[in-house]
Amino acid sequence: MALFAEVGAAQTTNLVGALIEAADADAIENWEEIALLTLARLRAEITQLGGDDVLEVLVSRLAAHKRITEADISTIDFGQAVIPSIFNIAGNRLSLFTTLAQFGTVQDVAASEIRVELMFPTDETTRRYFNQRKN
Repeated sequence: MALFAEVGAAQTTNLVGALIEAADADAIENWEEIALLTLARLRAEITQLGGDDVLEVLVSRLAAHKRITEADISTIDFGQAVIPSIFNIAGNRLSLFTTLAQFGTVQDVAASEIRVELMFPTDETTRRYFNQRKN
């Protein structure tokens, strides 16, 4: 979530809230693509779960955002295996892709509800940016 704090979304603890907060900051170059792909993923999760009140509230909030209602969905590739993300932070254009890790064990069914969103650099410039921040 530290990355989202840099793009104007410091007040939330989940990706959907961060997307909504960052929508007007213009620091996420492909905001509509990320938001629409996230909506599709969340709607699929809700269907798979047979409903989820918390996710449904988040989906409703994001789907109602003006940038979503005005977005041209014909430009979005909904078949992508990962979600590409392009951030503009302090004059740096950072390109990342997002994947989800989901836990699951036969001993603890509740563990299957835990998901971790992982972001990886797609180019050398982005990798260097994050490596420099570690030091």
